[in-house]
Amino acid sequence: VVLSPHWIARGPNVMCAARPATWHDFSGFPPDLYQLQYPAPGSPALAQEVLGLLKHAGIHAQPDLQRPFDHGAWVVLMHLFPQADVPVVQIALPFGWGPQEVYALGAALQGLRASGVLLVRSGSMTHNLSEFSGTIAEPAPYVVEFCRWIEARLEQGETDVLFDYLAQ
Repeated sequence: VVLSPHWIARGPNVMCAARPATWHDFSGFPPDLYQLQYPAPGSPALAQEVLGLLKHAGIHAQPDLQRPFDHGAWVVLMHLFPQADVPVVQIALPFGWGPQEVYALGAALQGLRASGVLLVRSGSMTHNLSEFSGTIAEPAPYVVEFCRWIEARLEQGETDVLFDYLAQ
């Protein structure tokens, strides 16, 4: 189950297709990248389980039968599972949700781990590609500082502080 920041919707939509397509939802990269495909199967049964768990937690989610894999999912998964033989279900990041709501979404799904389902949140804590100017560079100092701050809060279990990260 993948939550990618490249799928933002009005609510936590859940990919329900049996054979999602690979979507090249980016531009300005080398042509070879647009030829890559990630033909992993979806899992309508797992999607229904996800919808049920969210509903049980009081989170209203919608099924989506058309959603393709966005690059926030397939680029990550092609390195983890290059054979594309693991079923994948994506969940939309709900527009306007803050850290507490997203945390509650994750908490609603944590029981899936006991049945062998991998929960993946792709992306990074910062995503400012303009700072890289088309090259791989060292992260900006604020990125390193922010990541270390987040890591320390996680190690200390300071969830309330993380929920209030903007004021911190």
